[in-house]
Amino acid sequence: MHRIVIIFGVCGLLGCGSSGESTETPENDTVAPIADTSEPSDADASLPEEDTTEPVKTDATTPEDDTAQPIDADASVPEEDTSEPVEMDATTPEEDTMVLVDADDATPEEDATELVDADASLPEEDTTEPVEDVAGPVDLEVTPVAIAAGAWHTCALKEDGSASCWGDDFDGQSTPTPGAYVQLAAGDFHTCGLTQDGSVTCWGGGPGGLATPTPGTYVQITVGALHTCALTQDGQAICWGDNAQGQSEPTPGTYTQLSAGDIHTCGLHQDGSVSCWGENTDGQATPTPGTYKALAAGGYHTCALKEDGSAACWGWDEYGQATPTPSTYLQITAGWTNACGIREDGVATCWGDNDDGQSDPPLGGAYVQLAAGGFHTCGLKQDGSASCWGYNAEGQCTPPDGALFWLP
Repeated sequence: MHRIVIIFGVCGLLGCGSSGESTETPENDTVAPIADTSEPSDADASLPEEDTTEPVKTDATTPEDDTAQPIDADASVPEEDTSEPVEMDATTPEEDTMVLVDADDATPEEDATELVDADASLPEEDTTEPVEDVAGPVDLEVTPVAIAAGAWHTCALKEDGSASCWGDDFDGQSTPTPGAYVQLAAGDFHTCGLTQDGSVTCWGGGPGGLATPTPGTYVQITVGALHTCALTQDGQAICWGDNAQGQSEPTPGTYTQLSAGDIHTCGLHQDGSVSCWGENTDGQATPTPGTYKALAAGGYHTCALKEDGSAACWGWDEYGQATPTPSTYLQITAGWTNACGIREDGVATCWGDNDDGQSDPPLGGAYVQLAAGGFHTCGLKQDGSASCWGYNAEGQCTPPDGALFWLP
């Protein structure tokens, strides 16, 4: 529209026809403008009747003669401009817009790709770290442990919650601190008890502050040779004592159970997977993939119960301690060189080293809890009595006569 108006303006200024010829031509052409006033009448108020007709014809015929130099020069540009713009709107702009769009879009697309990948990668990593805790926060409760076997001693809980110990007491590990406990855990040189208010009390000695627990409120405790770990109510693992092999440096995560072996520790996650830390010379800290519901770490091997009650073990297997006897178990425990489980009928079954009889439980009686120590194993029977078998040089297999213990 603008170019057409400009052409008419130029014709008005330059006189698209000579004034002498226009006196005759308009007389013949006045009819055409009258008939064509509907189109040019919008262009001008006075001249259009004469000139707008000519431009209409001029674009088609007249301009070639009358505006050969000025109009063709000027008109050629518009004609090229009008044609090219029209074509440019149809073609060139498309090329230009493609360049602009490609240029503008290329950068955003590249930038967006990088940004999206960067933004997308971080959430995946961030949601993966909570995914180790996919089930979300936990609120754990105390699971009573009424009997615990150490390297050369054994402890059990009485009906009033007090601890009774027998066996080696060289470091005071068999002389309990008075108090009421709901859990016991025994190591090589020390023993710990979880009180009803969630605090931990330890007795005995040995290097590395074994009997000096980290203050806190806990729902579970476990003791290794020279270290102790405890589980907070929200599933965090806290360890203290010797850390020469990293056994007191838990893998970050949320746990539902902990189990300390000789120089390694394992934890059970909410999703049933297992993480271990500490010494791994025999693969004891490299769990067999699977979904588990209970853990028991031994000397240089670890065992776990699957969802169906079958047992799986990994680590040192020289004595067959990592090759469980097939069965369905309710509970599992691991000693230095053996492991034992309680079957559905309450019978104790053991596998691994039996040089001292630690894998040969006495016949008769059904057990509710088992605890494997250095070279001995003890169990609480359904009648509240304790029975032990294996190495007894320190009296670790000789419970107090007639003593009855708390059944959880």
